[in-house]
Amino acid sequence: HFGDIRGEGVVLPELTAELVETIAENDIDLPAETTEDLNLWDELSIAGVDYDRGADVFPITWTSSDESVIALDGSVTQPAIGEADVDVTLTAHIEFDAETTIELVFVVTVLAEEEEVPGEEVYTTDFGFVDSTSNSYSTSIQHTDDNGFEWDLLGRPGGAEGFMLGNASDGSYIEVQANTGVSSVTIDIVRAFTNSNTRSVELFVNDVSVGTFDVDVDSNDPQTFVVENIDIEGNVTIRLESTSPGSRGAMDVLTFSWEGYEED
Repeated sequence: HFGDIRGEGVVLPELTAELVETIAENDIDLPAETTEDLNLWDELSIAGVDYDRGADVFPITWTSSDESVIALDGSVTQPAIGEADVDVTLTAHIEFDAETTIELVFVVTVLAEEEEVPGEEVYTTDFGFVDSTSNSYSTSIQHTDDNGFEWDLLGRPGGAEGFMLGNASDGSYIEVQANTGVSSVTIDIVRAFTNSNTRSVELFVNDVSVGTFDVDVDSNDPQTFVVENIDIEGNVTIRLESTSPGSRGAMDVLTFSWEGYEED
């Protein structure tokens, strides 16, 4: 607190109770609110006052107005869900010398536990379950994943990554049936091959169109197609269809994910 000055003839300020109290007020910092255990200091060490003796150490003891909420070791017990928050007064008793004790008072509010509201789960596939290859865009694949979701794919498996959709005339699609509801859908997609023919997709939930997306045909970087605020609960059918016109409009769907939905 007073630097590390060791030159001859240096006179450092004398430690008084008032000075120790000021240092303690600056150093001992307790939060106004907490749900976690506190670090209650058991001593205050002030270095650089008397170099012959080393640091001055002042023992600290604590009292708590409610040890069932904040114990003397700093452990915190939150009020239960539905109970009120509790204000606890903590007093630090700093022993300056045999005759003098400095007291610092802190009021800490311990917040009651809150009922956890789980976020809706996100379900994602990178089509690792597709273990066949084909040059045909009319290859049909059915799969039941570990969650019990039913997948139905029509396209060209065995592309560079993910699952490849052809043109609209090929009837290519990716469909999943799940009992999770759906809040939003996120799809990572990129053009297949190197031509710049138009590539596009349309997303349906329970046979209702919820969004369309045009793939950047001048980029080899994956793009993200996001549809939010769908908010349908229960059993859902999510279907991505190719709407690419003409020919040679293939796309690789790299990942297909959705966030479940359940009304409060």
